[in-house]
Amino acid sequence: MIKVLHCADLHLDSPFSGLNPIQSEARREEQRELLRNLICYIRNQHIDLVLIAGDLFDSRFVTPESAELFCTLVENCGIPVVLSPGNHDYYTENCFYSKIRTRLGDKLTVFSSPELQAFDFDDLRVRVYGYAFTSMALMQSPLSDAVSPEDNGYIKLLCAHADLASPVSRYAPLTLAEIERFGFDYAALGHIHNRDECEDSDGRVRYCGFAEGRSFDELGTGG
Repeated sequence: MIKVLHCADLHLDSPFSGLNPIQSEARREEQRELLRNLICYIRNQHIDLVLIAGDLFDSRFVTPESAELFCTLVENCGIPVVLSPGNHDYYTENCFYSKIRTRLGDKLTVFSSPELQAFDFDDLRVRVYGYAFTSMALMQSPLSDAVSPEDNGYIKLLCAHADLASPVSRYAPLTLAEIERFGFDYAALGHIHNRDECEDSDGRVRYCGFAEGRSFDELGTGG
C-alpha cells in the first residue's frame, strides 16, 4: 500500500483585485502558507507520492516568492511530485514548469502534452497517467481515443485537470465510463472546486476540492 497526497486548485498568486494592494499581498502570502503546510504534512504523514491535479497557480505568471517556495517544497519533500497543468497554469514551451525542470530534475514530473501520457515510478510500483492543458481550453477528452500501455502490474493512477460535469465542457470533458475503461485504481482530479455527485460511489474517482476559499461560493472546509 502507498500513501498519496492529492491536491489541486490552490490558485497561488491570485490577484485579489477586490482588495487594496496591501491586503491582496497579505492574502497571497496566506496562500503561500498552504505550501509550507504541505511540506509539514508530507513529512508527518509519511506520504509516498504527491499528485497535483492542476491550477496550482492562478495564471502563467508566477511571483519569485511563490516560485522559490514551490521549488523548495519539491526539493525538500524527498518523494516524487507529479503535476498536471490546468487551464489557469497551462503548459507552454517557456512556462514556469518548463523552466524549472533543469533545477528539479526527476524530483518533479510534469505532464506536457494534451494527449495522455504515462510515467512509471518503479520504486513504488506505480504508473501515473495524465496530460496537460497547453492553452486555456481543452475541448476534447484526452481519454476518449487513448490506448493504455501494456499492463505491467503497477498501481494505476490518473492525475488530471478535468470536468466530469459536462460532456461539452471546454475543460477536458472526461466521463466516468472513460475512467473506468482504463481501470485506474484512483483518479486524482482537479478543476471542480466544490466536490459533488459527479464522483463515483466507491471512492476511486475524486475531486480534492479547494484548499482555501477565494470567493463567496467557496466557504467552509473545501477539501
